[in-house]
Amino acid sequence: MKIKYILLFIAAPLFYSCNQSDVGIFYGLENEVKITDNSLSNNLTIGSMAKSPAGELYIAAGRVYTKTSGSSEDWRKVSTPSGYDLSTSLAVNTTDSNIYAIFYDTDSADTALFKMPDGGSWTEVTDPVFEGSFEYVKSANGYILVSTRIDENSARLYYLNGGAFSEAAVVTMTGSDFYVIHDGTDFWVSNSNILYQGNNLNVLTDALTLDSTVEIKGLSESSGAYIYLSCWDRENRDGYLMATDGNNGTLDEESDDKKTYKLFNLTTFRAEGYDFLLCGTNGLGYRQILSPSSSNLDLDTPDDDVLSENYTSAIDLQNCAVIDFFVDGGEDGDLYALTATTGLWKNSLSGGTRVWSIE
Repeated sequence: MKIKYILLFIAAPLFYSCNQSDVGIFYGLENEVKITDNSLSNNLTIGSMAKSPAGELYIAAGRVYTKTSGSSEDWRKVSTPSGYDLSTSLAVNTTDSNIYAIFYDTDSADTALFKMPDGGSWTEVTDPVFEGSFEYVKSANGYILVSTRIDENSARLYYLNGGAFSEAAVVTMTGSDFYVIHDGTDFWVSNSNILYQGNNLNVLTDALTLDSTVEIKGLSESSGAYIYLSCWDRENRDGYLMATDGNNGTLDEESDDKKTYKLFNLTTFRAEGYDFLLCGTNGLGYRQILSPSSSNLDLDTPDDDVLSENYTSAIDLQNCAVIDFFVDGGEDGDLYALTATTGLWKNSLSGGTRVWSIE
């Protein structure tokens, strides 16, 4: 792989239209509510987040950081493997409790996949001989999936099958970015404009193919019979949501509430007795839907409501790129927003209400 592709991947999050600040304490112009600020740098890009079976949280933010779930302790840096100095993608295998992370050598542009037992040391994964350079590692239903880049337009997808990785040969990868979820029965894997479905990662079928100008930018399962997709139409500059029937993969509804801003990944979250669908955006924080369904896919601007009593005070969260979410603890647990260049934000119960703070 040429060095320019590595550098583009590493640098890309830094060019999101995000309001940067080194202050660390932000005040609402109207309410002047102080936002709690914890130990992480506030200008980090959080590439991914995961939780080990032992209850340790991990983030990939250039360096890998960890802390105990639900604790007030500071985030701690995890040592890097010898010869490597940067990681932006990690996942946890709940089957063997290993943390998998992709690391980069910024001097040579080499990439490698490593695994580490919770609290242990990194070991390079070399079985099988992977084709291409490592790009993303993600998890679903106890499985680890890894994408590699062959060139600017093609990639490979591998998954951990027992003790070794196998290639998901049925998935034709156009670019290395992918999303994966499991709905309790089937895996759903998206790449570019195609959504695949199957109960076995090596027997995935094409469930939905969108226009060639559309990119699927996120997936989320629902409490009903739908898979939600966030989409970006490069040609028309439209962002919108879709709901797909979990039985046969057919499209049920397309949101008529199209946006002129790019959408990122999705998550469903239940808090205070309400169901929310949350979607990250490029430069406008996140958007939400209360009680989402195939007929209710219109994204609303958050306000000071049951999900957050201080959203209007979280100025930097409102004006940044939220690229992903992480739910820790299920219903009424902690909700994290992973941002580009504006750090890690946490939504949690405080004094009987849910509030945002910055880690």
